Amino acid sequence: MPPIIWNLELGAWRYTLKLGGSGVYEHLVSLDDARTVAESSGGERTELSHSVHRIAPEASTDEGIEVSDDGGIRLYPAPFSDFAVSHHQEMLDLARAPRYRLSPDLLRTPAVPTPDAVLTATGDNLAAVLDRLITGPDRSAIARLEQALHEAIPTLRGIALRTIDGKTGAKSLEFVLSTGTKGPPVTIPCAHASDGAMLFTAFLALAFSDEPGLILIEEPENGLHPSRLQEVVDMLRKISEGALGNQPRQVIITTHSPPQSQDSCRLDR
Repeated sequence: MPPIIWNLELGAWRYTLKLGGSGVYEHLVSLDDARTVAESSGGERTELSHSVHRIAPEASTDEGIEVSDDGGIRLYPAPFSDFAVSHHQEMLDLARAPRYRLSPDLLRTPAVPTPDAVLTATGDNLAAVLDRLITGPDRSAIARLEQALHEAIPTLRGIALRTIDGKTGAKSLEFVLSTGTKGPPVTIPCAHASDGAMLFTAFLALAFSDEPGLILIEEPENGLHPSRLQEVVDMLRKISEGALGNQPRQVIITTHSPPQSQDSCRLDR
């Protein structure tokens, strides 16, 4: 996961604060001769960050800050730099949190179960996360997940995992259909399920897992029919409130969908 980097221009100086990975990296350099004035690296913030305001106290009102996140550059007013310094731990938690950009195709990937499986950024180990819920000590978690999935998609009654590799133990996700008739369960491979079904299942897997505590989701509408956007917003809202899942989670989303942005705003009012 790429780190989050702040570069603050202070006249003849540039201050860099990088969060992510093993901890904090700080760098103060002279722009006149590219000379490194001070440098610090470690798990805790040092006094170097406070030197920014001693060198150029006017920066707190007059200067701007460049933020680079995964290659993107954006401009923020200088008070943001004050926030980044004074809320160092929160910013570090944000930098370390997984940023989910779930891919419906990768969600269908078979996975080898592990006892500590946590959903990856693309969701390519969804089957392993579901296996952890099925075999974990809280047997009610998977039942509540299946109930929430059925409420969102009535044609699906539950999930099943099929072992496809006896040597590695890799398993593939299948869905149990709601047939309305008696008899043995009818399942379909996840390859035949809709992208929306895969995404809903992944969101629910996040909700009923213990980790992560902070959920960052990029463009959750990808792969969904526009009519489903409101349902996604409602589901994520319930996750943030603790009405759905094991515990309340802070959920942050980024989206290029105007309808979803409007739905999110209405829910926040």
